[in-house]
Amino acid sequence: MGIIDAILNNSLPTFLLAGFGLLLGAMGAYVSIKAPTGIWKGIWFGGFVLVSSSLVVTSLYDSGRDAASQVTSDMALAARVGQMASVNQSRELATATRLQEREDKLAALIREQSATTTTVLRETIDNLGTKAPLNPNAFTEYYEFNGILHTSRAGSTSANPGERHALFQEKLVPLRRAENWSALRDICEAQIPKSPGWLTPYLFSGIAHLNLGFKIRGIERLEYVEKRAVDDPDYAEAKRILQQLRR
Repeated sequence: MGIIDAILNNSLPTFLLAGFGLLLGAMGAYVSIKAPTGIWKGIWFGGFVLVSSSLVVTSLYDSGRDAASQVTSDMALAARVGQMASVNQSRELATATRLQEREDKLAALIREQSATTTTVLRETIDNLGTKAPLNPNAFTEYYEFNGILHTSRAGSTSANPGERHALFQEKLVPLRRAENWSALRDICEAQIPKSPGWLTPYLFSGIAHLNLGFKIRGIERLEYVEKRAVDDPDYAEAKRILQQLRR
């Protein structure tokens, strides 16, 4: 700092000012010793003032230079911080995009595998119901359209109308003829859990749902009948209605 720093930093005006002040100060001090008059003392004092002024100017120059250097450093730091933030933001966006793509692919794979598994299970169930080998000694049963249950075991057969036959004659048929679709649907849906092997409630429920505007549920019931009734003419209506809906 000071005069030497001014010289090293090529501050020529400050250097000249300080040099001139030193010269005057030295001359004034020398002459004032040899001839102590007021003029030479003034010259010595002027040299002292010039030297002091050079120190002040040098100090101000250093302060300004340090301030400018600090501003430049701060601007460079801000630029680096902004650049790093932009790079980090781009990296985070790219990472989030890759993660989202992986999640989408995984979700699609899960849906595909789930659909495949469901299809295989349905085909297996259907095959078990339609292609199982017959055992003459096995217990078998089947329902007539009107609800009568036929059972057979080891060559003996029996028929049991139960409450299903009465339900068919007294409620299902009259309600369908009267087109009381809400009541027909409710009775059939209540009967299905009681006798899941009897397909007539499925058929009537599907027809009732369609007439009430519940197309998807109605088609589900009719497709169930179509798959399990195979070529039974009593349930051909289910196949006919589905063909009309599929056109």
